[in-house]
Amino acid sequence: MKKILIITDNYDYSSINVMRWLKYAYDSNHVFCIHPNDFIDYKIEINISHSNATTDLLNREMKSNEIGVVWTRKWSNDVADISSSTISDTRLKTIRSQLARELNALFEYYIFCINRNPAVFWLNHPQYVTPNKLIQLTIAKEIGLTIPTSWILNHYSPQIDAKNCITKPLSNCCDIRINNTIYTSYTSKLTGKESYDDLFISFVQENIPKEAEIRVFYLLGKCYALLIHSQDNKKTQTDYRKYDYKHPNRLEPCLLPPDIESKIDAFMHAMNLQTGSLDFIHTPSGEYVFLEVNPCGQYDIFNSCNIYPDKLIAEALISKLKQWTSEKKSKERPR
Repeated sequence: MKKILIITDNYDYSSINVMRWLKYAYDSNHVFCIHPNDFIDYKIEINISHSNATTDLLNREMKSNEIGVVWTRKWSNDVADISSSTISDTRLKTIRSQLARELNALFEYYIFCINRNPAVFWLNHPQYVTPNKLIQLTIAKEIGLTIPTSWILNHYSPQIDAKNCITKPLSNCCDIRINNTIYTSYTSKLTGKESYDDLFISFVQENIPKEAEIRVFYLLGKCYALLIHSQDNKKTQTDYRKYDYKHPNRLEPCLLPPDIESKIDAFMHAMNLQTGSLDFIHTPSGEYVFLEVNPCGQYDIFNSCNIYPDKLIAEALISKLKQWTSEKKSKERPR
């Protein structure tokens, strides 16, 4: 029997929940999970010179040619903290960076081994789980989705009315710890008083008026949408991720217009993604403005509206594995 593999970060609770559903509804002996720490904690011995070698995945009683379905939840090649009283912080950072590259090289080899079986179904391939926001916006516009007017700058431009613009990271948000305080790079409004001296590359967009924000969970052609009433709370008006835990935003399941769903499906196919969390702005005039897709985005907010993405993902993995098994038996049946 073929097996299900989940690739994820250490301690990702969404993956843990999917594993629980899989073990409840399937066979726990045929469901496996790989984390970055596994490449450090488990004994690894691979003879790559053997022409018929199949990779024993971390001594988990599972070889790469036994995998039928893979879900790439997320992957980080960060290594565990290294400390030393005799090595400077700068050198420790260099060592950690090098070890992370070594870890990533081994991970790429594991993916290569799994890829040698063309019949494996990938629920997001690792190659596509960190898509570029600029590429996303370009493809979304080509598909026909509305996007904000966007600029990439490293100097002052008279084209931009800064008071009506926001800025956000080009890549994922980062957390910076300074004196035991964590600073996170959220979307922020510009004031028009910013200094443009020695400006690093910055991503600037027009500030789209919002009636609400919409998060869409996409899975294999189906969209599940939530209306997030972020404008009811001053703290979340610019970026709903600046959660107000005392006064959380009201969430409301909603149906997307058929043409928006169709364009989302076309967009996800163009991005080579089978699942992901997409963010939209719903304007007072009723327009749907695409912001981005995060293939590894959090979707637990759907649970409060009786939509359970963890369960849906588990069911999709089992369905794809059964489909794979059925098709293989059909091909092997004598004619």
